[in-house]
Amino acid sequence: HTIYIVLFIALGMQLALPDFGLWLRGFALFLFYLFIRFVSTLLFLKGTTLKEKAFITLNASKGIEVAVVLFIFTISFKENAAFQLIASLGFLIMIFSYVIATITNHYSNAFLGKENNKGAIK
Repeated sequence: HTIYIVLFIALGMQLALPDFGLWLRGFALFLFYLFIRFVSTLLFLKGTTLKEKAFITLNASKGIEVAVVLFIFTISFKENAAFQLIASLGFLIMIFSYVIATITNHYSNAFLGKENNKGAIK
């Protein structure tokens, strides 16, 4: 887990998240991302309850690969404002994903019930 900490600190030091509009755009993109995930679970996951589909939707992927790509973007394209915007929005979406997944995992019993909760992260 040390590499996660080092990478997030390095990425946070490279990016600037100054204005509130950027936070709103990032949150709007994150909500759109969750909407697409929920629609895809409705279409393709048969035999699961609505609560299980909501759990799958909210428990989005949180891999370090996204952080690595964002870090490479910030280093490689430091002078390009468009790439800096993309990296900043990606970083915000990643942070939102971590927060929502942590809350979702904490309340996993409400989504999955006690008998189905063997795979949830505590």
